[in-house]
Amino acid sequence: CHPGAHPQWDMSGMTAEAREIMAYLKKYNLADQLNVIVNKLCKKRSDDPFGFLASRLHQLAAPPVITKVEGREILSSEATPAVQVDVYCKVDDSVKFISRGTTSAPDPSADGKSSEVDGDAKWYRGLGVKQAVTTINEVIHSNMGGLEPKDQIKCDEMLLKAGKGKLGASALSATSVAICKTAATLAKLEHYQHVAKLIDSDSKTSRPLTVPRPLMELIAGGVCGSSLAFPSILAYPLKTEPFKNQLHMCSTMHHFLGETIASKFGDQFRTTTGSGSFVAPVAELGEALKLIQESAAAAGITLGEDLAIAVQAGPWKDGYVVKVKDKAKSVEEMIEFYTGVVKEFKEIAMLIDPLSRDDLESWGKIQESIDADEDMKGRTIEVMGDKIETEARNTFCIERSQTVSDIIKAFTSGAKSKSTCLVAENGATDTFGADLAVGLGATYARFGGPRGQNVALYNRLLQIADAL
Repeated sequence: CHPGAHPQWDMSGMTAEAREIMAYLKKYNLADQLNVIVNKLCKKRSDDPFGFLASRLHQLAAPPVITKVEGREILSSEATPAVQVDVYCKVDDSVKFISRGTTSAPDPSADGKSSEVDGDAKWYRGLGVKQAVTTINEVIHSNMGGLEPKDQIKCDEMLLKAGKGKLGASALSATSVAICKTAATLAKLEHYQHVAKLIDSDSKTSRPLTVPRPLMELIAGGVCGSSLAFPSILAYPLKTEPFKNQLHMCSTMHHFLGETIASKFGDQFRTTTGSGSFVAPVAELGEALKLIQESAAAAGITLGEDLAIAVQAGPWKDGYVVKVKDKAKSVEEMIEFYTGVVKEFKEIAMLIDPLSRDDLESWGKIQESIDADEDMKGRTIEVMGDKIETEARNTFCIERSQTVSDIIKAFTSGAKSKSTCLVAENGATDTFGADLAVGLGATYARFGGPRGQNVALYNRLLQIADAL
């Protein structure tokens, strides 16, 4: 019924409806397109003719576009409100729910913006996020319509523009992640594959993907029940082994540490913090490290060969106080302190925020001091921070408190400086952080101790490891 193919047809004799149909067919060149596809089908003689037709017709379909962005208030793994976002798209001429993005609960102590939490004391003790949800459902929804989710940069730019001054980092991240996951679903890719594709979009070659090493929380300081001034002591595998072996070793270390602490201080210390760390009633860093040494020996783990130790020192708020109620140390005294600790505990291989941001020029002096000691010649300590501002920070941290585009930008900047990437996730409500770590090509994944939602992140890495 193509008028060009049948010139003998008298169009004037057609009804108005028939002429409209003919015009519609001609507008989209349907007859010719269908003819080409059917000819290909006949040549191939597929055993699934309808599947063949569906796949070829889908390639001719209009690209999916966002039609609806819907937010809601949910509970995070720590039972405090967080933002969850659903994205709907017009796909194959129908509107469908595609994917969902969530993020960890906003921290009002870190971000005091009223857009992050509502402050209504009668609703989740002032930690509710109903206002952010309303903004997503009204402002963000109306601005995102018609955008293609595969264009992450354009979507994030619009998201930041529409949400400026109205949405906090958590809500922006949840929406951006939902869009990223939507694009992956539509492209029939795993989330980590899509993240990698976004990074490699300007490259003719794709990077080989690997699963990062777990950087697992062991002991927490600065919390109720602890006099330890250092926020966290962590462990990570040194040997290049399958991820399941690395996870097994870190988890075993974590379990034996719990047994050691409970046997020394009582079963009440077997309980972990929200991040999965144990709290030991010790005051000095050396005491905490000796607990880890004792636990490793009981577990048959050789520290310095099987596992290395990372010590998180910052962020620093009240000067360099390494022991509660002691006076603050100077920068020079801190460098001397680190040199002594690293010399005594040879399993320490990473320092996280060892000095404040105001003393960035002194970060490199820590390694210089270690190099100057004859007993530690050739020993290198990784220094990790959240920004790439100095060569002394050879490991940088990425957290999911930004848009996906900003995360990729930060990673690219770090990769150019040949810095090592660590992805951190705490209080998560989904497993996207695991896919993000693999897609970025992170060396380390800091997902806390093996408790609660953290286990889901580690299990996701196990799934990805099998797939790779």
